[in-house]
Amino acid sequence: LYLLQSVPPEGMRPVLHEYRYALPGEPIPTCTLFIGDAVTGAVRPVQCPPLDTPVSVPTAGMVGWSIESGLAACWRKSRDNKKVEVYLIDPATGNTRLLFTEETDSFLFFDFQRSAGSRPDNRKHLPPCFLLSEKLHSLFWLSERDGFMHIYQYDTETDGQCRQLTQGEFTVCQLLHLDAEGEKLYFTACGREPHTRPYQRYLYAADLKSGETILLSRERGDHCVYFSPDGSCYTDTVSACDEPQVTSLWRLDAPADAQPVQLCACDDRQLVRQGMTYPIFFTEKGADGETDVTGIIVMPAHFRADKKYPIVDYYYGGNQTYNQPNTFYDYLNAGFATSLAQLECVCVIIDGRGTPMRGRAYHQYCYRNMGDCAGLQDHVAVINRLCDKYPFMDRGRVGVWGHSGGGFATLHCMVDAPELYKVGVASGGNHYQELYNAGWAERFMGGYDAKTLWAQSIAPRLKRLEGKLLLIHGELDDNVHPGNTLRVVDELIRLDKDFDMLIIPNRHHQLRDMPYYQRRVLEFLAVNLHALR
Repeated sequence: LYLLQSVPPEGMRPVLHEYRYALPGEPIPTCTLFIGDAVTGAVRPVQCPPLDTPVSVPTAGMVGWSIESGLAACWRKSRDNKKVEVYLIDPATGNTRLLFTEETDSFLFFDFQRSAGSRPDNRKHLPPCFLLSEKLHSLFWLSERDGFMHIYQYDTETDGQCRQLTQGEFTVCQLLHLDAEGEKLYFTACGREPHTRPYQRYLYAADLKSGETILLSRERGDHCVYFSPDGSCYTDTVSACDEPQVTSLWRLDAPADAQPVQLCACDDRQLVRQGMTYPIFFTEKGADGETDVTGIIVMPAHFRADKKYPIVDYYYGGNQTYNQPNTFYDYLNAGFATSLAQLECVCVIIDGRGTPMRGRAYHQYCYRNMGDCAGLQDHVAVINRLCDKYPFMDRGRVGVWGHSGGGFATLHCMVDAPELYKVGVASGGNHYQELYNAGWAERFMGGYDAKTLWAQSIAPRLKRLEGKLLLIHGELDDNVHPGNTLRVVDELIRLDKDFDMLIIPNRHHQLRDMPYYQRRVLEFLAVNLHALR
């Protein structure tokens, strides 16, 4: 692909940038693994088929060492995301042995599980999707094969004999630490404890002898956990969208009644003095009238019960993660929601069907259905239910905004539900999946099929645009190519539709730290929504 830098820092001549980027249906890069000996300098290839890398670089977590460092493993996934093969690697020779194969009729999701819902745990290089132990002759793997993400223990000595370690209607989030001596596996999971919010992670230990799962977390909230390399202690940052975080240090060998060492705690007093409002968590029924859909409401900073307020739906339309803030950190970075509250708007953040972490059935609603933008009809149903319940929410003044997959969703909201959404800001949107990376559309669409993608395309729907729309894109966006927005612009011009557009020179995909961008998003929403009185 090509990007034209119209305003280079030096000189007047625009600069053309070229980079590798496979679109759906195009050939994708592959990589071969090698093992290097740091002492002798010898380098040998790993004897397994090349790994597909649709986003041009090897996916984090494709390969990893055993905890004893004498063995390694890797996985390779089919391009249609329906099959994965897991290989054991002998580092001395590079020889491999296929341990097991897993297949599904829709899409696999194990490789996103370490990052989905893990904010602010955003490590640049994530650990592998598995844990491997020579002492225990075991590889521990995450799979949704029974309907929820659970841990499976494979015997590396018996060609893949397997037992399921966890089971039930909850989601294992991350494999954190394996104590081979004590035969315990530490992990986080959400949805297991009654009366907790669906995405909050809690820390558990699985006893590999008895198979018992033990809850270690004591406080309600999301638990972001890091273990020390020797496994003797861990830090635990506990938080919620309406509860500032506290980070403590815990020792595993401490008595049951021992208290942790508090390392630091967030002080929110200045934010509250500045007028920050805390969100209200809610559960409502989705468009089918049966499924529980959760989200938050951010109330206006100077709320009056006798007023009606415009609504802003901060939306993310990607099927690989949820959007509602799970932690205090998330909340402070959730779509300028607290700023919109200062501008006398009610902000809602909703996660409809098609998003992960709540079981395979909830997530698979997106399969070959990406045009629904991770629950668009659920967003419409929930906003209408909230307006019925709360008279201060004005059904006649609803706006929507989002970035990237949220820009994609915003435009769909404006043309698929114009009776509800009157104002929208679509920022950095991947509006044409045919012009986004091969790994995105092909995963959730069952491979590449031009007719299926076009059937869910935005292009034939743009004639239904009625409200106020602002399109934003960074000129040097090498993630979502600016052509995504310019194709929308071209079609809107052909249809003689009014819209606003902001192209930002010298900016890539990430825009939210730019004050001018912040102001334009907030002003466009607030000014146009309040003008609808």
